Amino acid sequence: MEDLNIRVFILKMDQNRYSLFEETVNEEYRFSEPVDDFELSRSLPLLCFIFDDQDRIAYIAFAKKGMRAGTNPRRLNIIDPIKLKNPIPSDPILEEVSGKVRNTVNEKLSYGGLLPPRSSEYFIDTVIDLFPNTEDILSQFSRRSRERFKRLSTNTKKLLGQQKDAVATAMTIAGIDRGRLRSWSLKSDSAPESFLDGLQDVYLLEDQVIANDLKSFPGYDFLKSQSHGSTVFRDDRVNKLTVVLANRLPLEKQTGTDLIYFNETFGSFVMVQYKMMDSDDGKAIFRRTQEDG
Repeated sequence: MEDLNIRVFILKMDQNRYSLFEETVNEEYRFSEPVDDFELSRSLPLLCFIFDDQDRIAYIAFAKKGMRAGTNPRRLNIIDPIKLKNPIPSDPILEEVSGKVRNTVNEKLSYGGLLPPRSSEYFIDTVIDLFPNTEDILSQFSRRSRERFKRLSTNTKKLLGQQKDAVATAMTIAGIDRGRLRSWSLKSDSAPESFLDGLQDVYLLEDQVIANDLKSFPGYDFLKSQSHGSTVFRDDRVNKLTVVLANRLPLEKQTGTDLIYFNETFGSFVMVQYKMMDSDDGKAIFRRTQEDG
């Protein structure tokens, strides 16, 4: 897995090239732009901030240094760009970025090009601080994530990289937007057991949630599972709770519920039906399936 000390490339295009870029990435998710040559190994990834024709950051993407481009010195290969809902103006970034790197950042914001390592770090941290809506995309490159990543062993980094490649390949085969992988970050100081642990966007099916809740209940300890699919819990006061699985069974057809909770102490039933919801522009909406009609 690539080192999180990633370099930043500021890409500025004229209006015609930018229009062509938008047309191309909407269909192919990649684009190649001729740029002035720069010193960096072609095997190392770049984090590319792409400016629109109004001098605002409109896209964030991974990129790689490509082959020489004829009369133009070098190709910059842009991969899976993510369009920002609200483009970011450059003036606030320049005002807020550390004075230690301000002149360098100002030059690249004016003409484009590759930022040095230290300037890249300050630039990323400043964008996250000023525009929290970019954190899902940039969190893995924040100062905290970089420090956590440095502490991982070489073998752990290698395994995480292999797992990331496998997940990305599976998403490509399934036709799923790989942009979700950009939200990956280290969430704690301990090493992750899997690359999946670092993903922010987890899409759970209703059956998975029901199966999980069948086996756990806050404040109660698990006692045993029954052969008919129910589980029994007990709390500190020896109150017993039996949870019955109704999902996709005749009980669901009769009661319209997925899990049935029976409190043996009070002889009471609570019937729960699950409806999965998604977020749409900050609002919760029901996730409809073919079974919902």
